[in-house]
Amino acid sequence: MLQVLPLPEWIDDAERMLQVCREIRDVGICGLDTETTGKDDMMKEHVLFWSLAPTLDVRYCLSRRMLEIFDQELAGDPDIIWAMTNSTFDRCMLRNSGVRELAGPVHCTLVMDFLHDENRRHGLKFVAKDHIGLNMRKFKEVFKKKKGETYQDTLIRMMREEPDSAFDYASMDAWATLAVHRFLKKKLEEEHTCYGIPLWKLFESIEVPYSKVLYNNTRNGLMIDQGWLRDIRGPITEKMEEILFKFYKLAGKEINLKSPKQLVDLFIRQLGYKPIKWTKGGQSGNRNPSVDVSVITKWAEDGDELCKLLLEYRSLEKVRGTYIDGMLKRISADGRIHSTINQHVTATGRLSSSNPNLQNIPRPGDDVWQLRGAFMPGDGYTLVAIDYRQLEMRILAHMSGDENMRDVIRRGWDIHAGTAALMYEVPYEEIQEAKFLKGWLNSDHVPSDKWPSWISEFCSHRQDAKSIGFGINYGEGDRALAEKLGISIQEAKARKEKYFEPYPRVREFIEATHQECRETLEVHTLLGRKRRLFDADLDWKPGFYSNRYRKWVPERPGKGAARALRQDVNSIIQGSAADAARLAQILCEPSVANEIGLYDEHIEQIDQLGIKQLLQVHDEIIFEVPTEHLHEGIDCLSRSMERPFRFIPEMTGMDFRELSIPLDVDAGYGESWAEAH
Repeated sequence: MLQVLPLPEWIDDAERMLQVCREIRDVGICGLDTETTGKDDMMKEHVLFWSLAPTLDVRYCLSRRMLEIFDQELAGDPDIIWAMTNSTFDRCMLRNSGVRELAGPVHCTLVMDFLHDENRRHGLKFVAKDHIGLNMRKFKEVFKKKKGETYQDTLIRMMREEPDSAFDYASMDAWATLAVHRFLKKKLEEEHTCYGIPLWKLFESIEVPYSKVLYNNTRNGLMIDQGWLRDIRGPITEKMEEILFKFYKLAGKEINLKSPKQLVDLFIRQLGYKPIKWTKGGQSGNRNPSVDVSVITKWAEDGDELCKLLLEYRSLEKVRGTYIDGMLKRISADGRIHSTINQHVTATGRLSSSNPNLQNIPRPGDDVWQLRGAFMPGDGYTLVAIDYRQLEMRILAHMSGDENMRDVIRRGWDIHAGTAALMYEVPYEEIQEAKFLKGWLNSDHVPSDKWPSWISEFCSHRQDAKSIGFGINYGEGDRALAEKLGISIQEAKARKEKYFEPYPRVREFIEATHQECRETLEVHTLLGRKRRLFDADLDWKPGFYSNRYRKWVPERPGKGAARALRQDVNSIIQGSAADAARLAQILCEPSVANEIGLYDEHIEQIDQLGIKQLLQVHDEIIFEVPTEHLHEGIDCLSRSMERPFRFIPEMTGMDFRELSIPLDVDAGYGESWAEAH
């Protein structure tokens, strides 16, 4: 039942502020939220006014002047818990406004709600309504923005014209955050991992320190060579203009490539293409031929030159708009990009980033325009990128317990080549040689039809193993595998069967996971984080005897269950890879590791060398290492990352043994991210 809301109190008096500080110290916890000059620049924006709620009986809205007392009285107290929503943002706003780093634990309700239910939206207004029955007004419903006003202008004007309304809105955020924190803490204490550990323990011991690591990453940011980006922009624009000219010439007229209506007129009405998909019709119910990306892609795959040009143009437009213009706009005064890194967005627990999204920077093999070359180290540092080697396949080997797969890894073999050697009973060395020669022949631009046949055959074997292995981890079906390999569905099924011949325990692991998911509607990562898949037992079709094929057809999952069963293994493997990366980032951030009582020679060495952790992208962590200690720094970082689970018993109380196979890393360094790979 929702508690009666207390009236907000405005505080702009030092004596009253000191009384509030004593109140907060007495209870040891406080909800906190900030209203700021804007939300675009994590290093520039600052607090206009802010709010506190130490109990559900009070709501305080405070002037910016009170931050000085807050800094002196409370920020340095390690015994006060701060409940925030979107904690990285509020921490940055406090720091930008002159407040020291908070010494006490920061509990982010976004992350708490993610642990409670990873399948929903976690914003404060959504969870407040669902968990405590509180309907919160949106910003635009309270702060009426006038034409030409900035975000900051609107706040200042409303504080002057309608202060009571502004106080009520601002203080509601801190109060609701505390109320949601109380609700979720109780829930997480009641819910347990598969190890019998309360989810609250997992939150306190891993997610709370990890939130601070990600906050530190955001504050550190990545240095950007703006000249490099501008130099790339010119050739991309020229290429776009060249493609546009070719498109107009082939089409016979100029059209707006962003207009679905004009594209329909061109492809369907003028050129007579047969529709393969229709729009839903919207409110009018008038369905029209679709020319969305799937349709354009299908026509391009069938050889249509106009569609190929359109896709190429859109690809370049995205590179220019998102990765060049977008990043140039996001560079702060210190010459760095400070992306927001989120630990609560993807259901598997993988990170996401925004403003800008650095997770989507093209990988080295696909980085045609050398975007990674724009990321550079600060003066006196070298950029270091340390990447887990085939992390997901190693986790699959550990969790399935398959000795053949483990043996391939322990031998130090490339796992895809090793798998292909077992599948097709050919020497591993010959597959590796074929892979090397393929790269050499490609670099010399030798056409593939001129290669010795065994090179293509053995490289095809490795590609089979790689596609099937990743397909298993990503939950892909036979149809997706067939499309990827360019073969029939029946052949895809046959090759998958061949994959399982040397890896019988992998098949057993998959089948057992499906069964467990159907029975419990959830699966667990290595650390016991849950992924709930409520459709796993939905719409199963009963088995029947087929007169046509004269055999028994077993029961089959319906659409919802099939989707859930495609996600279950993927959730375990991807989620466990996220566990490994989380722990590695904590151990490579000595200030955070030491705060939670973790010490060893590698953590100490990382601290002594002055290494800065900047970003995690997929299975890769990027650092700035002082150039004078480069090789020493790479060594201690690599050793720390290779054993990310080593402190789990101390951190969580779990009876947790380290992985049965090694987690190897590849380290690179250079004067740019491109060089460091």
